[in-house]
Amino acid sequence: MFTQLPVAAGHYWGLRWLGTNHVATLTALHTASRLTWDVSNLNAFYTTQNSVGIYTGSEAGVGYTYAGLQVTTLLFKGTVFTFR
Repeated sequence: MFTQLPVAAGHYWGLRWLGTNHVATLTALHTASRLTWDVSNLNAFYTTQNSVGIYTGSEAGVGYTYAGLQVTTLLFKGTVFTFR
């Protein structure tokens, strides 16, 4: 379960498995509803613009398979200026 909005681009994972060859295994678990995630507390921007699911990546040159959120773009609350 994600309880806070991401504060930086990167990997936000609930499961990180050493090696990049575990996508099929985790996908099968997800398809069978044995691996699930709750994104109800996230802004819709993060569930539609970014990848919530199973993906591969690396940290410090080490490959992993993740179940989580891969944030590439942050949502910033803007400021509106009105000039007269």
